[in-house]
Amino acid sequence: MNDIIAQARLDKARMDAYGKASGILIILGLPILMSAVMGVLGLKTAEFGSGVLGAVGGSVGFMTVIFNMYPFMITEQFGDVRLDGMIPISRRRQVLGRYLQISVNIVAYLVGLLLVPVILRLTGTPVDMPILATSGVCILLVLILTGIVTPFLYRFSSMSVMRGLGFSVAGLAVIGLLASRAPWDWTAIFLHIVDFLSASTVRTTALGICLAIGTVALSIAFSIHTYQKKDL
Repeated sequence: MNDIIAQARLDKARMDAYGKASGILIILGLPILMSAVMGVLGLKTAEFGSGVLGAVGGSVGFMTVIFNMYPFMITEQFGDVRLDGMIPISRRRQVLGRYLQISVNIVAYLVGLLLVPVILRLTGTPVDMPILATSGVCILLVLILTGIVTPFLYRFSSMSVMRGLGFSVAGLAVIGLLASRAPWDWTAIFLHIVDFLSASTVRTTALGICLAIGTVALSIAFSIHTYQKKDL
């Protein structure tokens, strides 16, 4: 456990040295700033407040995924890749330490997200969306995206992964556009899924937790496997 914490501290020290540590403050503070500005300047309606919560959750969630990539970017940019092969920490614990650092970022994102409805209500803007459910969905999406991206960062360069991420987003947008023009009704399928998930809060929560745990476990396993085979 000490080695895992030491790796997390090493990543933090690297980001401190290269001026990237402020990212976690942005993850935590940007939702507060965005909700305060929009709450003061925007409409005092529940629809607007719910839209702000969704917009903040999506935009800051994507920023969290990018910030989770910073240790890999810094390691490559400043030539610390060989150093990782020399430090007295096993590769398995190096991976676990980096995931520990990622978990801290995600917790900061969750805290900032939970503060959004509080700030909006202080500005007189109501929010009628289920706060915990919305936050849970946002966290799950960030976990899934981070879980998919991280193993690739141990195999390919961070810039290659960024390009792949961009192509993937563009591909999903094209698929969505084609689906909207398809001769069959995709809305009915989507509504069936929504009805299934909304029928039981306990079942939906259990499925979300299982999906999150499974994603993280598989991501860690693939990252360890890839990193142990990597020639530093």
